[in-house]
Amino acid sequence: MTDDDTARELADLDQQLDVDELARAWREHVDIEDRRYRLRTYEDCFVGSEACEWLVESGRARDFEQAEMIGNVLLNADVFHHVLREHEFKNDYFFYRFTADEEHGRRAETPEGQPVSWENFLGSSPGSESASRLRPDLSDGREARSEMHQASEMEVEPMDDHNVELLDQVHPPAWVNPEPPDRYNTVVVGAGTGGLVMAAAVAGL
Repeated sequence: MTDDDTARELADLDQQLDVDELARAWREHVDIEDRRYRLRTYEDCFVGSEACEWLVESGRARDFEQAEMIGNVLLNADVFHHVLREHEFKNDYFFYRFTADEEHGRRAETPEGQPVSWENFLGSSPGSESASRLRPDLSDGREARSEMHQASEMEVEPMDDHNVELLDQVHPPAWVNPEPPDRYNTVVVGAGTGGLVMAAAVAGL
């Protein structure tokens, strides 16, 4: 199969696949567990070769070559990625992790446990003239403190339910950062000659 044929088949698969349904089935049938490689533990991972084997055995792929293509469709859709983001999806002993299993932070919550929305800061109902300019006060979302932070001025028109939802998704009014790891083995500050050599050496270990 030529590179052009591969590109065409990959494009066809991208159009035909139900990514959400396939991701659900993938999670159900492929082993996801902590795995070790070179003295390091990678949490909640699956192995590329095991996933390809399931795709072929289940009839979702005609062969291992197409299984790799299907995997790369999901990888390009950000359903999962290589644990170090160094490889595309391959039929090999590489570790991959579902994006949904990673902690990327979350929208802050109200005292009632609901995600904070721009609607909480509107002085009037969405769609009104006075709601077209927002200057909300924002809590830091991590501690129950009385201090409030002033957001930069934004203009959104019209401020209807759809634009409120859009703002909540792309620019949430308050965000809780993920918890950092308990410890770092090494921290390299700077990208000079010494820093680059040290970072490369430690990464190799």
